[in-house]
Amino acid sequence: MKIHDIRPEIPIPAGERPAAKPGKGDFAAALEQAAAKAGAPDAAPAGGPVAPAAAPDAAAQAALAVGEETLGLLDHIGGLFRDPAVSGKEMRAAADGLSERLDDLRELRDRLPATDPLRGLLDDIGVLAAVEEALLRRGVYG
Repeated sequence: MKIHDIRPEIPIPAGERPAAKPGKGDFAAALEQAAAKAGAPDAAPAGGPVAPAAAPDAAAQAALAVGEETLGLLDHIGGLFRDPAVSGKEMRAAADGLSERLDDLRELRDRLPATDPLRGLLDDIGVLAAVEEALLRRGVYG
């Protein structure tokens, strides 16, 4: 069904397309012109050597390890919710584990330089863990 069959009061020209503008059509050339006007630096040669990334220092590695452990613990807690036989004692133990991880996470985060992007990631993990710990302690989940 055509739209002009549904709403005949709206005139729709059949098959008309706007005329092509002169000098258009080559996107690569237009892109190069725009880059030249903007003063963009030349692109790096394709296939050139890439410098290897520096290995994270000991503080960053420790922070990553605790962050991964915290995420693993949060995943484990999510699995506990699927088991109706889990007692409140097990949930409190999980909340205690999160509390310990949070303390470690804060300490390791504070050892990192202020400009390290890992700090933001650890902050996000810490916020998530702190919220889940509070919800567990309040008994929101059961």
